Amino acid sequence: MNRLVTEAVWTISNALKTGSKEQIESIVELGCIPALCRTLDIDKQPMKLVQVILEALGNLKLMNDTWGQQIRMLTVDTLERVQSDPNYTSLTDHLYFLAEPLDECDWIDVSL
Repeated sequence: MNRLVTEAVWTISNALKTGSKEQIESIVELGCIPALCRTLDIDKQPMKLVQVILEALGNLKLMNDTWGQQIRMLTVDTLERVQSDPNYTSLTDHLYFLAEPLDECDWIDVSL
């Protein structure tokens, strides 16, 4: 795993947790959603990093429906790849949450 990618994911995740609304909007405008989704290559990432990415994307989805739509479009392929793999059972609910519209999914705690 590229250490730079790992540090970038943690930095973005922390900024999304602690930043102001304006700071978070700026981070999203700079492309953090597609970047996090591209980094969500479950087969190549350590499980802890995947959990951090899923938590960040889940929090973004809850903040803004437009962001949620973008996340849904970018995570559907990942969900399809892992839904039948028993190694990722613990992540499947979180991926379903990301892939469904908010008004159609059951409430789920996005923190891992």
